[in-house]
Amino acid sequence: GALGPASAEDRLVATQAVLVGAATQRVIEGLSEVRAFDATQPVPRGALVRALQAARCAARPRGDAAQRRAPSSAEDEGEPWRFYVLGEGTRAAMVDLLAEEHATACIERGDCEVPEHNAAEQWRTPVEMVAVSAKRVSLPPTAQPAGGEAAEGDAAQAQRARFDAATKGEEHMLAAAAAAQNIMLSLAGEQIGARWCLPRVARTKAFASLIGMPYATERCVGVIHVGFEADDGPLREQRPSRKHLQTDDAIARWLK
Repeated sequence: GALGPASAEDRLVATQAVLVGAATQRVIEGLSEVRAFDATQPVPRGALVRALQAARCAARPRGDAAQRRAPSSAEDEGEPWRFYVLGEGTRAAMVDLLAEEHATACIERGDCEVPEHNAAEQWRTPVEMVAVSAKRVSLPPTAQPAGGEAAEGDAAQAQRARFDAATKGEEHMLAAAAAAQNIMLSLAGEQIGARWCLPRVARTKAFASLIGMPYATERCVGVIHVGFEADDGPLREQRPSRKHLQTDDAIARWLK
């Protein structure tokens, strides 16, 4: 039969859903990277804990059915990301590591002029930093060439295994990137600024050793700077408007 009029409770639930959806959309569309932080305002620990909880709720891409196999070892199980909250001493050592990398790059280029606001100095202002890593996936060894149909079958199987492993590694990277985005969205919902950085030095063994990240099994996806925005900082980068997104066919295409 026909449904009767919605009860007051049903209408309240529907209204709440609309309001929550609109608020979520505002946070997403309003997200922009802070370029200068207020060093005098500490970030509540609870806000960081909630941001990490949000990170662990990130979506994980899945391969096709042929690639969804049971884990072959304990290493294959668990979450594809790891998070490292850098303390004051680690952040200071990170600045020194960046400055050293910057100086080395200058010498290699033959251009040793240091800009007024170089990249290393910009890393002194965040109140907190969170490094996000993705689990590496080891590729199986390449099959050695040999004759015969059996050898060809083994080679094809080895090639599929390498492809599946490489795909799984990509999925881990994508999942960790989604987790990093969730961190920034969670912080933005509490009016706390963030900036996602991935300098060249973050991909090095020296950086991994600094933060205690096992380089052989993890790779850095980004270092998120966290803090309240400074009043006298540079302007934030402007994000595309909703109207611009709807009319830019090069970015979003609406297919029939």
